[in-house]
Amino acid sequence: HVSWLDTSPPAVQDWLEKAFGLPGAEYARTIVWYPKKNVWSQYVGTFSPPDLSKWIVLASRGKATVQPLASEEGKTPQLPTKAEDPSCQGAVVFKEGDGSADADVLAFKDEVVADKFKESMKKKGKKKGTSSSSSSSTGSNSPPFMSSKRLPRPRSKAGKSFDLNAEIFEDNVLKTPSYWLVWFKGGGEDASEAQEAAWNKAARQLKGMVQFGSVNASEKDAIMNQFVLPLPAEGDESASVMLFPSRRAIDGEGEEADKKKAQAASWITDLALEEKAIVDYSLSLLRDSPSEPIYRLDASQGRTLETWFQGGNGPVTARLMLFPSKDLEEPPLLLKALEIEFGQLLQFGLAKKSDAQMSQQFQIQKTPSIIIVAPQGVPKEGEQLQLGIIPYQGHMSFNAIAIHIESMIRPAPASPPGGNRGDRTPKDEL
Repeated sequence: HVSWLDTSPPAVQDWLEKAFGLPGAEYARTIVWYPKKNVWSQYVGTFSPPDLSKWIVLASRGKATVQPLASEEGKTPQLPTKAEDPSCQGAVVFKEGDGSADADVLAFKDEVVADKFKESMKKKGKKKGTSSSSSSSTGSNSPPFMSSKRLPRPRSKAGKSFDLNAEIFEDNVLKTPSYWLVWFKGGGEDASEAQEAAWNKAARQLKGMVQFGSVNASEKDAIMNQFVLPLPAEGDESASVMLFPSRRAIDGEGEEADKKKAQAASWITDLALEEKAIVDYSLSLLRDSPSEPIYRLDASQGRTLETWFQGGNGPVTARLMLFPSKDLEEPPLLLKALEIEFGQLLQFGLAKKSDAQMSQQFQIQKTPSIIIVAPQGVPKEGEQLQLGIIPYQGHMSFNAIAIHIESMIRPAPASPPGGNRGDRTPKDEL
């Protein structure tokens, strides 16, 4: 069976975490679930029909790398019903019998099989070889459109400052794992041209590793009140820049974490609105950021890819490896920023330039280079785990790499203003 599930209701997010250990996320995820064996596997790869179809075929033949359910009982918890939780009313699925979208539970029933699907398609007038652009896209059986107010990443190696308002503030600042510096422009005086220039130049220099946003005076009160943001302390009323910490520094998931991120926001009282001061402060956030350890690959110390996959979250989680142009004492800020942004999806590792054997193993022709390594099927008894390698061939900058990672796990956010980008990739512009 193939099911579509709206995971936006909090009750469904809780179910997803209890059943599979998957945290809430703003992107689509594809898993295969074997209910009789109580195991499951998550797809990691390019979000395209050919690659996804190939994986589904392998999974249907029992060749996907699986892991046990996260629930303590080893069984899948019961999905919440609309009657039990009103927040689930937006999760539309098929109902047994008439093909309507007014189901009592949030998953396809076992009885919804191919013949019933054919019957529902006949009712909508869809015939083989013809299109039904009006009925198939808007019919009652279509899953609800999962809208997002996330702003698209710049298709440039430079960062940018986003104009924020109350409507998009939550989706972009509170629901993302990134650090955000938000400049609340004062109500008494307009920001000077020098301050505007310094802020925008600093945002460009940080290249997306720290997110920048600005709020006009007319929007300030609405944002402060709606999200219950802290007021400046007495004597610090002149502070205008607020820091929103990364999600790494916050416990909890979903709406709870969103609220905690708002509560943890703080005014930066001693930050001059000058380019160098803003850049230095932003870089210090990355240097001192709490994050998961980045694995240091070193064959001479026995820290190989094999030992890495045997530890950590096990062999199921994909790994991103950076091959630098020289041996580094500390992971570069680029890698730390990527770990902050995607640490819930990938594990991150840093190789050594001097480790020629490892470079040869992964056919690294130039440095710096990035590859993503993901398991490909269950190894047979006595055989090694088979790994698939996805090389990254774009520009070595945060925005470009982030777009590449997101393209593997979900469609990218809404296109930037200016119409359809067609088939232009980050590499085209970077």
